[in-house]
Amino acid sequence: MNPSMWLKALRIIPRIDKDEWNKLDILSKWLIATRAAVLVMTFLSAALAGIFAARVGQFHFVPWLLVTVGLILSHATNNLLND
Repeated sequence: MNPSMWLKALRIIPRIDKDEWNKLDILSKWLIATRAAVLVMTFLSAALAGIFAARVGQFHFVPWLLVTVGLILSHATNNLLND
């Protein structure tokens, strides 16, 4: 487990060589492969939608959470498929 690499992968898209890749844990590999640094944009879009819904009294946490997780996973899958 390498929490410092997790944070690095969330801040930037790290460039690593094959030897370093082979030493990484599965979560680090997933975060790098899905380009997790850009998934923040998807989360912010969903958060903004939640804020707008809350302003008009229509925010429901569970559906918002499910949609947010679905959007982030679909964005991550798209990043994987485009490589």
